[in-house]
Amino acid sequence: AEVQDLNGDLTIRNLHGDFALRNLSGVVEAHSVEGRVDAYALTGSARLRTGEDDITVVNSSAAMQLETVEGDILLERIVARRVTANTTEGRIDFSGEILEGGEYGFYSHSGNIRLQLNPPANLVATILSYKGEFQSDFPVRASGFTSGEALEFTIGHGGARLIMETFDGDIGLLRGSGGDTRDLNEVDEL
Repeated sequence: AEVQDLNGDLTIRNLHGDFALRNLSGVVEAHSVEGRVDAYALTGSARLRTGEDDITVVNSSAAMQLETVEGDILLERIVARRVTANTTEGRIDFSGEILEGGEYGFYSHSGNIRLQLNPPANLVATILSYKGEFQSDFPVRASGFTSGEALEFTIGHGGARLIMETFDGDIGLLRGSGGDTRDLNEVDEL
């Protein structure tokens, strides 16, 4: 199903098939049991869910709640104040801005989490990986990272809240250029 150029609330659900959402403003809820959810230029708020595929959101400022069981979550050129992304068996890639006063949570059971942040990045972060490693392009003042233990630190003046948690995966906090961001798929190792 494809929906575009809508200013208003939208709720769509299906068992099989993909959703393509473009230029939507309002409260958007899309749930596909077996299908991709691709979204471009969302404003307002969005709750996007799929059971067995990927979620991709590009050029959006909507407050987002994203959930997939067996898929990846790719967020590209995002400027939103609230983002929560959950996947059980997939990776999470985010590129965009962390806004003052924002709340961001990225959770994966079996997958890597990589965030590429455009400057300025002002946040208080909590990082937790039980069976993985953590890498940051930003200076982190801590005695070291130990798998299974939360690492908390502040970047800049700490204006936003960030949580990144994975059970079996690596976590990367990368510095963006402020303009076009590098392809997160090109970052093979943390």
